[in-house]
Amino acid sequence: MSTIYEMKHVKNLTNFEKLVSLVSNYGKAYNPPKPALQLDSLKAIAVNAHAAITNLNEIFQVYNNAVTMREIAFEPLNKLRARFLSLLKTTDVKSKTVLEYNSQAHYESTLESLSEQIKFLKTIPLEIPNHTDLQTATLQILYDDLQAKHQMAINQSLLFNNARLICNEVMYHKEFGLVTIAIQTKNYIQSLYSEKRTNYQQVSVLEFNI
Repeated sequence: MSTIYEMKHVKNLTNFEKLVSLVSNYGKAYNPPKPALQLDSLKAIAVNAHAAITNLNEIFQVYNNAVTMREIAFEPLNKLRARFLSLLKTTDVKSKTVLEYNSQAHYESTLESLSEQIKFLKTIPLEIPNHTDLQTATLQILYDDLQAKHQMAINQSLLFNNARLICNEVMYHKEFGLVTIAIQTKNYIQSLYSEKRTNYQQVSVLEFNI
């Protein structure tokens, strides 16, 4: 994932893993009273965050592919409609009875219009043996394919949004999120070492952003 928002997850996790590594070197000197700041807890948070980000990335790829496939499938509809209108001009069927569908319109509206188009074509005596892609049977297959791809995009969108919510919870929960714990850990380390000491200076440069 390449957006600034999503790269922020990776940067926060990378710095958190550096923080855990530094804490590991402190030995018995690092002994915070809060259980969430203990080394084992920090390691568990890092593991959970890595899993959440990986899961989000994987689901995003599937979601993005589903959306792309839907866009590609819907894109030719305008040209198909234009050809059909041109064909109807050679017949006695009035073109104004043909419903318009637009690949840029809302997908549900597009599918509904195409469905009505198919129903309309079944009511008129129109023989077009040389235009198999404009026949009702072919259009029905097209409709079924578009419907399936649209539903797949919807399903993957729900999964992606859920994965994003989980990732945000792991990373940014105000009480136990990675960023909150990281900041508290830095504060505890600051209480142990003077800001002039190398130990704290190594930690102070690690940034965590919500």
